[in-house]
Amino acid sequence: MTAINCVMLSARGDPIPLPGEKFLYNSTATVSISLFRRPEGADFSVQPRKGHEYKATGGTVYVSQRRIVYVAREAAVAGSSSSAGSGATAAIQLGSLAAGQASLAPDAQILAAPGKVQLATLSVPLRFYVDGHLVQPWLSANYVEALCITDNSADGLVGPHICRLHFKEGGAYEFYTAVEEVKARAELSGSRRDTPVEQLPAYTVDTSRVVAAPTASTPAATDSDSLAPPPRMIPPRTAPSPADLVAAETARAAEESERLQRERDEIPSTTQSAGVPAVQAGEAPPGYSV
Repeated sequence: MTAINCVMLSARGDPIPLPGEKFLYNSTATVSISLFRRPEGADFSVQPRKGHEYKATGGTVYVSQRRIVYVAREAAVAGSSSSAGSGATAAIQLGSLAAGQASLAPDAQILAAPGKVQLATLSVPLRFYVDGHLVQPWLSANYVEALCITDNSADGLVGPHICRLHFKEGGAYEFYTAVEEVKARAELSGSRRDTPVEQLPAYTVDTSRVVAAPTASTPAATDSDSLAPPPRMIPPRTAPSPADLVAAETARAAEESERLQRERDEIPSTTQSAGVPAVQAGEAPPGYSV
């Protein structure tokens, strides 16, 4: 849930990543924050009441694959100065931010009004950072506002809170894009993880295709019996030799000569059988008479 002053900082004033966490975006140290409870039924145009707002004038906002972290400039400076042995008073007031200790404020301050509690850090899990949108006013810096969901035991925060991050030196669009992209990836990976996997059917033996073992009366088929005979090879065609061509031409000429001689022999016998005298050699054909 959303929690204030609970982020562990390194000696340089940066948030210490959780196990398996990696920060993907960080802004400049000029981002101001305003965190206040949203009245029931109010929209994002509502303004905080005086003395009921957690705020910081400058700080750095980080985005990881799990959460959004805001570190105020005073908290980062106190963490780095306490590691060098100076600024002990500021480090004690912010809860010993150096050496990886959490910036927990005393219970008396947590139960006090928000205007009396100094906001050093803010941690919001991505799934509880909802309805975020980018606002670009005409006469002031761009800012990103969203609804931070809390519970009744999250360090004194009760009910949903509106969080506004004002980017005085640019970077609002980059921050908004980074948050939306990380949330989209998280939703995609979650949907893939929740996809049911269909179980494979159990293996069963098909008895209709089981081949019976050969008995003593039935000889077992050997490999030679099951093999088909090899196909007959057809010899390739070759071109005839010159001698074959000459012989074929001679035979064709002899057949043609025999055919012509046979036709000559049949013509006289046909003419005589019809009662027409045969034409002698050197005799002119008979004239035509009516």
